[in-house]
Amino acid sequence: MDKVILCHGCFDIFHIGHLYHLLKAKEYGDYLIVSITGDQFINKGPNRPAYNQHEREQILSHIDIVDKVIVSNSVNAINSLKAVSPDYFVKGSDYKNSDNENFLMEKKFCEDNKIKVIFTDERTNSSTELYNKYFKI
Repeated sequence: MDKVILCHGCFDIFHIGHLYHLLKAKEYGDYLIVSITGDQFINKGPNRPAYNQHEREQILSHIDIVDKVIVSNSVNAINSLKAVSPDYFVKGSDYKNSDNENFLMEKKFCEDNKIKVIFTDERTNSSTELYNKYFKI
């Protein structure tokens, strides 16, 4: 039986850290689904997201290892987790000790539904830091 992996995030200003994260996530299973946060639920500052949800969806859907991209119309991944019911929910190492309220809810949902949470330990970048450094706000 195929193992399903779910990765979730904004994926705004796609960068090498995102690619390394997805490559590592794909190693855990057969079918990689990426859930992106819908535009109206992104609150990262003015002029964000830099790319709208359709553009972000297009970027991700053209990456060979990504089998499917869905848009999450929520502030967290719980609706995506319910819809996909993956074997693994894969997050970056920056979430390993996170007290982010949305992630803690996602983690609890995974524990309650026997979805294994895995953290990649690949190179990380921040789209927000890149945006602030290279784009005039």
